[in-house]
Amino acid sequence: MRRPRVAWGRVASGAGVLLAAGAVVAAGTTTSPASPAAAQGSAVGLAAGDAVLACAGPPRLLAVEGQPETDEDFDARADTETSLRAVAVGDEQPPALTLTGSGGEREMPSTGTLGLADESGGEPAVVRATPEAGRPARLAALQTALTPDGDLRGLAASACAEPVEDAWIVAGSTVVGRSSRLELVNPGPTTAVVDVTALTSAGPVAPQAAQGVSLAPGAREELLLEGLVPDAETLAVRVQASGGGVAAALVETRLSGLTPHGVETSVAATPAGQRHVLPGVAVREGWSAPRLRVAVPGSEDAVVRWQATGADGPVDGPSTGAATVPAGTAVEVAVEGLAPGDYTVTVDADVRVVAAVRTTSGPAEQASDVAWSSPAQVLSGRSVVALPDDVDADLHLTALGTGGEVEVQALDGRGDVVDATSVPVGDFSVAAADLAELTGDDAVALVVAPPAGAEMVAALVLGAEAADGDPLLSVVPVRPEAQPPGAVTVRPARDGRWP
Repeated sequence: MRRPRVAWGRVASGAGVLLAAGAVVAAGTTTSPASPAAAQGSAVGLAAGDAVLACAGPPRLLAVEGQPETDEDFDARADTETSLRAVAVGDEQPPALTLTGSGGEREMPSTGTLGLADESGGEPAVVRATPEAGRPARLAALQTALTPDGDLRGLAASACAEPVEDAWIVAGSTVVGRSSRLELVNPGPTTAVVDVTALTSAGPVAPQAAQGVSLAPGAREELLLEGLVPDAETLAVRVQASGGGVAAALVETRLSGLTPHGVETSVAATPAGQRHVLPGVAVREGWSAPRLRVAVPGSEDAVVRWQATGADGPVDGPSTGAATVPAGTAVEVAVEGLAPGDYTVTVDADVRVVAAVRTTSGPAEQASDVAWSSPAQVLSGRSVVALPDDVDADLHLTALGTGGEVEVQALDGRGDVVDATSVPVGDFSVAAADLAELTGDDAVALVVAPPAGAEMVAALVLGAEAADGDPLLSVVPVRPEAQPPGAVTVRPARDGRWP
């Protein structure tokens, strides 16, 4: 029996944008009133462009010229399993999906209503999907890198990044034993010029070598932040591009002597704002308390308040707090007093800030892994989520107000629904769903649909085991469905001519 396919909801185009309210007049031309019919103008639809995501390379050890990349006494350091899964989902037919790496562009196979890329080897890549029937392609891509032992012990996962012109990444450190590699990719057709600045606990830094970085179409650039912003315990990195958008990711490794403290890949999050919602904060017995990092880009100090929310709603006590963060700095505070469970941290400030929560899977003095919970956007429509390969995953859902039943469907490689469930989420609370039973071996993607009118955010919390059996983790926020383009209203000049 043929399995049902996803019934995608349609989203109406937004209202047109007024481009010309008055006259458009050439020099020396005498104008006359336009006819009432012409003054109404005409709506011109905007065509959807390709959906594009750039995927960073996995964490790696720094290589010294003339020296081997690994130490023969620590072979396990290089034993990293990598995976990249990209899915493009259509209504009646799959969008064309391509993957571009060092070997050039390749078209990925597609069947049913889904285009699929399943890659291993850790090569950085750009995935691209063409629009279908005038609406943006539903594209999602997830990369993972799992190293069970050695210096790179940990699980690093991230959604591949969208190209943007102004973005923040709240993560990383450049003190001794820690490396933060910023990857910049220009997937567009024009040259982009990039400026990279950072906020630290000591104030803002604008490294000269990171200003005016030119990226040709298709180019990729790596910047080692320990060389540009040395000895910074806390970082918030801003990437600004002109001439075209760039995709940015920060790949982080942590060591204390011979003790590994995790790896993670963080991508550009939502812009600076006065409110951020950070889902996917896991608290377990024996783990260090989560740490909230807040940075203030502007010239005014910020009064910042934070609140943890769990399965039973907002949590009172030491997990709720307030602090004044000096302008131009990035600081961290511990979110104390949380019982074992799954949480979302909400940050409110009186000026624009950026924020993230760092989770450490173990006590500070022992080997552990690190994960960053970045700001999530409110879900809309039916969001597509690429599932990891051979890594456990939970779906964390948070209601920012009235809750309800969230529809979750698992798709196979044809785009057919192989299983479905409804996850109840209480008002102002967090619900976690174990995806192991839902997804099975055939599922490659999820469709997440919140109830109409409900404000919800979501994150994938990924887990694996280290060689010693201890937990490794990573957190990936779920992106909302891309909205179709609207239309612009074009009006004639007063003499009735079209510009």
